Amino acid sequence: MAEMDGYITRNVARQVDLPKGTKKEVTTLSPAQARLFLEAVAGDRLRAFYWTALLLGLRKGEVCGLRLVDLSFRDETITPTYTVQWQAGKLVLSDLKTAGSHAPMMLPASLIPVLHQHLAHLAEEQSGADWQECGLLFPNRRGTLLEPSNVSIGFKRILAKAGLPEMCFHQLRHTCGTLLAELREPVHVIQAVLWHASPRTTAQYYLHSRDEVQRVAVDGLGMLLTEPERTRELPTKVRLDR
Repeated sequence: MAEMDGYITRNVARQVDLPKGTKKEVTTLSPAQARLFLEAVAGDRLRAFYWTALLLGLRKGEVCGLRLVDLSFRDETITPTYTVQWQAGKLVLSDLKTAGSHAPMMLPASLIPVLHQHLAHLAEEQSGADWQECGLLFPNRRGTLLEPSNVSIGFKRILAKAGLPEMCFHQLRHTCGTLLAELREPVHVIQAVLWHASPRTTAQYYLHSRDEVQRVAVDGLGMLLTEPERTRELPTKVRLDR
């Protein structure tokens, strides 16, 4: 303000070199670890919740906010509309503001039977005397909104039991993006799945290449430059059995 008002001719603070922020290393599950995680949640009340978060890359609050009417087995889609968050000391459904919100998402074929099983268990719980029907796909045991922090506690317990790396729930979303990249899906496709407004966000923050992926890439480049006749031998997909 002093410079703008003419009290000083030069702001010396502009000459200071500020330390550059470093990108925090993000832990993601490998394909084998992701399969182990899905096996570890078998029998858990929130099994379908975890499957939905991992396979669709949804945020925790977005999965908590899914309603029964958002799910369509006929169209094989699910349409996130709300997120669950604390407002004024109360847990509420809040309208989604993210890019792509309110757009139907295609259900992976492997997720559909998991959701059917979940709805069967949900129907049993709805007969309880304390049940309060709120139309939620993933309610708590009383039928009302799930507390997101409780989901995180259960998630960490599952990771520890399965011997998987410690991580926060949001890193399932990073895992989804990274596994899609390992399947050689284009960035713009992964961007659409994760509802990012810009592919730059997708590439910068949600795609975490592992050693095997990098090895395939550099081997392919070396072969292209030194033995171009062998490039037809390159795999079109990274092996995901490790």
